[in-house]
Amino acid sequence: MSNINTPHPQNESTGVVSGRQLLLHEIANKLVESREAKRQDISKPVRKLKIPENHLKALESGNWDTLPDDVYVIGFLRQYSNYLDIDLNDEINRLKTADYTLTRPLTF
Repeated sequence: MSNINTPHPQNESTGVVSGRQLLLHEIANKLVESREAKRQDISKPVRKLKIPENHLKALESGNWDTLPDDVYVIGFLRQYSNYLDIDLNDEINRLKTADYTLTRPLTF
């Protein structure tokens, strides 16, 4: 992994790192590394994708607590990864498995 300034995921009360937290941290690192490799400031994908800056920053930090329902978050993640030209399909599928239970149920 790179020396990106994303904090190491950890539950503050127990100090235990969950599988979901590790996965979000992995996704965050891939997003930041890819955007920085393209030498882009976060404002460019914000303008291009019309996704609020605080949402993209939350995706890049691995802190999804401030984001809307997971169905929207996964949509943002798909758009952003397509924009960055990276494949996060495996990670998205892992988010949907029982081991990486989503914080909120997917509702339609």
